[in-house]
Amino acid sequence: MLRKALPFLVVGAILIILPTVFIDSVRNQAASTSSPVAGFLNRQRLGVQGFFSNITQVGKLRNERNQLQSEVLKLQQEVARLENIEQENSSLRRELGVTGVVKETEKVFARIILQGADPLDRSFTINVGTSQGVANGQPVVHQGFLVGRVISARSDSSVVRSIVSPKSIIQAWTPGNQQLGIIVGDGNTASFREIDQGVTIETGMQVETSGLSGGVTGSLPQGISLGTISGTTSVPSDLKQSFRLNLGIDPASIEDVLVLLIPVQ
Repeated sequence: MLRKALPFLVVGAILIILPTVFIDSVRNQAASTSSPVAGFLNRQRLGVQGFFSNITQVGKLRNERNQLQSEVLKLQQEVARLENIEQENSSLRRELGVTGVVKETEKVFARIILQGADPLDRSFTINVGTSQGVANGQPVVHQGFLVGRVISARSDSSVVRSIVSPKSIIQAWTPGNQQLGIIVGDGNTASFREIDQGVTIETGMQVETSGLSGGVTGSLPQGISLGTISGTTSVPSDLKQSFRLNLGIDPASIEDVLVLLIPVQ
């Protein structure tokens, strides 16, 4: 009897156990399947959070960089301002030993910002203009020596015709014997011309502005140094004498000047 019933008992046990095993298997499969998905989703969530966190950090870094750049620019501007003040003070210190009209006249410091390229009209541009009281015709000096005169005053810059320009004519004299003449440029240097024959002009004589117009537009004040006589360029048969002038300053070698703020007719 028991032997006949045994197959039925085995089948019943299988039927009872199978759902449990199957369910556990399905549950395990679901768990193993959902675990990567959950992990993926969790990683994606963390990735999105990290992404927005990085964006925030980038924004902060960009703001900090912009702020630093602004601070650097301010420091560079301050350094440039201090360097300009130092150059101005240095120039003024050089002028302390200068006597005569240059020392007594109101003046403004200027930096040369551009050298002209025309060999037939040597000139340079300075960084001051009418806003600082500069006007056409005013003399421009360096260490007490005349280096040119303003020919075009703008608002904040001016063009200066160099004393060595072929278009430059300056009324001058030798103050020792008050012999009048003119200073004319040749593109590289200048000469003292239109001196009557028979007048004695010696090497080493000082030459200054005469303060006379002599038909030249805009007279300069008397007593601005021009240089010294270094030799003759004429012969006795010439109607007038002319002499080489050793300029006190080479206009092409300087970086800063003073403009004498005098009224010019």
